[in-house]
Amino acid sequence: MSGFRKSTTGSGTISTITSTDSTVTVTDPTGPSTNLKVAGVDGVIITGTPTVGQVPTATSGTAADWATPSGGSGITTLTSTDFTVTNATGPTANLDGPLLANLAAGGFKLTGLANGSGAADSAAFGQIAAAVASYLPLAGGTMSGAIAMGTHKVTGLGNGTAAQDAAAFGQIPAVGPLAVVEYGTSGFGTSYTISSATLAAVDSTNLTIAFTTKASGPGSTVVLVDIEAGYSGVAASIAYVALLNHVGGAQQGFTKVVDVSLSATVIIIATRFRVSGLSASTSYQFDLAASKGATNNFTMYANSDTGLNSGRAPIEMTVWPGL
Repeated sequence: MSGFRKSTTGSGTISTITSTDSTVTVTDPTGPSTNLKVAGVDGVIITGTPTVGQVPTATSGTAADWATPSGGSGITTLTSTDFTVTNATGPTANLDGPLLANLAAGGFKLTGLANGSGAADSAAFGQIAAAVASYLPLAGGTMSGAIAMGTHKVTGLGNGTAAQDAAAFGQIPAVGPLAVVEYGTSGFGTSYTISSATLAAVDSTNLTIAFTTKASGPGSTVVLVDIEAGYSGVAASIAYVALLNHVGGAQQGFTKVVDVSLSATVIIIATRFRVSGLSASTSYQFDLAASKGATNNFTMYANSDTGLNSGRAPIEMTVWPGL
């Protein structure tokens, strides 16, 4: 046998076959291919005795020994174009690494998922249910704390009807009047002698007031109209004051009786009318109307000069939101 030498130990038994380049050694065969030992592969000599899980590991270009992989037993890293498997100790164990394409589950579940703890972690189903339970539902629900709006509006709010309801903006009473008219002239002012027992506008040009009712809430269907003026008369003079629609002359509110018979001196008297039955978001215009009572006339004064105890003041008409 060229290139090999034969030695025998005992009768009929091949003890050792050694090649001339020391790469293959067959020792003590007891049958076909039994105890075949390969001492080297492609000129790399493998030495040592392996244990379970060890693989040949090169120590140089011509030598290797048996060693356990650094990541533990089994496959350390398997990389494909789609995924990476690292430190696998069994089927599908420790699957790790970024996916390079979508992973289609084919209708199957991902089970045994740990609760996510980071912003980019997957969330377990139980975590989602707990998180949703802490949010206010779109329909119904009860708040357990204050809501900070961060300068944003609450829009589309219905009108409040109960004491603890939120009030819509249109329901909030106006801070100021809906309209104000003041009229007076200097010197002795403008005087109006009321000599008719029939209600009529005192001055439909200057003593008239226009306003628009609110869309809802106070001032939408009811207003309060204040009249303040200077009056004088003789004994038994009685003044009737009212409001008339600027167009049509229909009486609004009720007639207020003012007794000016105490003195011929001008006195300032304020009266208030409650006008109801109006329509929301509608424009109105009222004229100041007056008539005399009994037989004596009386006079109303519109004076722009004011002074202490002068009895001089403009005639003022003010419309307020009412209930």
